[in-house]
Amino acid sequence: MMNIAWVSLFAMTLYMSSATAEETTMTPVSPVGRKMYIPDNICFWNDDVPPTELMIVCHCDGHLETDFSSAEFNCWIVTQMYESDPIWDVFKRQGNLTHLTFNLRQDGNMSFIPKKALQHMDKLVTFKVNHASIPRIRARDFFNLAHLTEIKLSSCEIKKIEKQAFYNLTSLSVLELSHNRIDKIRKNVFHLLPKLEKLYLDRNGLKELEAGCFKELVSLEHLELWKNEIANITEKTFRNLKSLIKLDLSENQIEYLPNYPFQDLENLRELNLDDNSVRFIDEFAFFGLSNLVTLQLRDNKLVNLGQGLFYYTPKLTVLDLRQNVLETLQFHTIANLAANFNNVSFSMTLTGIPVIRAGAKHDDRNPKRQGVPFFMANNPMWNVN
Repeated sequence: MMNIAWVSLFAMTLYMSSATAEETTMTPVSPVGRKMYIPDNICFWNDDVPPTELMIVCHCDGHLETDFSSAEFNCWIVTQMYESDPIWDVFKRQGNLTHLTFNLRQDGNMSFIPKKALQHMDKLVTFKVNHASIPRIRARDFFNLAHLTEIKLSSCEIKKIEKQAFYNLTSLSVLELSHNRIDKIRKNVFHLLPKLEKLYLDRNGLKELEAGCFKELVSLEHLELWKNEIANITEKTFRNLKSLIKLDLSENQIEYLPNYPFQDLENLRELNLDDNSVRFIDEFAFFGLSNLVTLQLRDNKLVNLGQGLFYYTPKLTVLDLRQNVLETLQFHTIANLAANFNNVSFSMTLTGIPVIRAGAKHDDRNPKRQGVPFFMANNPMWNVN
C-alpha cells in the first residue's frame, strides 16, 4: 500500500471525459453500475486499482495508511465527478483537515461544490478549486464552516452566485472569484461575512452591480473589479464600504462618473479608473474621498475637468491623466488641487494642453507658457508643455 506514482495521474487523462458540465438546476447523479475504488484513507491507494476506477488522487502530508491526521490535501480529480458519488464520504474520516485544494483539467469535470465532503470539515481554513466547470454557487454551499478564512474559485466557469451562497462564514477574510463568467452581482450574495477583507471579481464579464450588493461587507479593504463590462455606477453601488482602501475599476466601460458614487469610501486610498471610456465627471463625483492618495484616470476620453473636481480629495498626491483628450484645463482646477498638496513639490506634464488663467476669456491663452515651469502657492511645480 502506498501513494500512487504521479506518472499514473497523468496517464489517467486518457480515461477522462472531455464533456463540459452544463448549467442545470438538477444535480447530476452518478451512473448506475459505475465502478469506483473507495479507499479507507483518501491519501493512500492500492497499486492494483484499475485506472478506470480511480476518481480522486490526493497528495497529503501524512505518511501512514492508518494516519488520518493529515492537515493539508492537494487533490487531483481524474474523472467525471457526481455529487452522489460515495467517494465524498471518505473525507469524513479526515477530521483534522485544514487546507484542501482540488485540481481539475481545464475542460472541467466537476460541476458542483462538494458539500458532501465539506460538511465533515469543521476545522477547514482554506478551500481552493482550480479549473472546474461549476455553473453556479448555490445557497449555503459552504454552510457552517466557522473557521474557513480563504476561498479561491478562480477559472471555474461560474455564471451565477445564488443569494446566501457564502452565508455566515464568520471567519472568511479572502474570497477569490476571478476569471469566471459572472455577469451580475445581486444583493444578499455576500451575507454575514463580517471579516471579509479582500474580494476578487476581476475578469468575469460583469455587467451589473445591483444597488447595495456590497453594503454588508463592513470590513472589506480591497475590491478588485478590473477587466469587466461595468458601464454604470451610482451612489448606491459602493454603499457602506467604510473600510475600503483600494478599489480597482480599470478596464471597464464606464463613460460617466455621476455625483456621489464614492461618498461612503472615507478610508479609500487608491482608486483606479484606467482604461475606461470616461468622458464626463460630475462636480461631486469624488465627494467623500477625504483620504484618497492615488487617482488613476489614464486612457479615458476626458476633454475637460470641472473647477471644483478635486476639492474633496485633500490628501491626493498621485494623479494620472495620461492618454486622454484634454483640450483645456481651468486654472481653478489646478489651483484647488495644488492647494491640497501643502508644501509637497508636485509636477505634472500636460502635453499640448492650454491653461485658461483666472479671469481670462476662453480664447485668451498664452502659448509662451508651454514648456515653462509654472510655480504656484506652497511651491508645487507644474510643467505645461
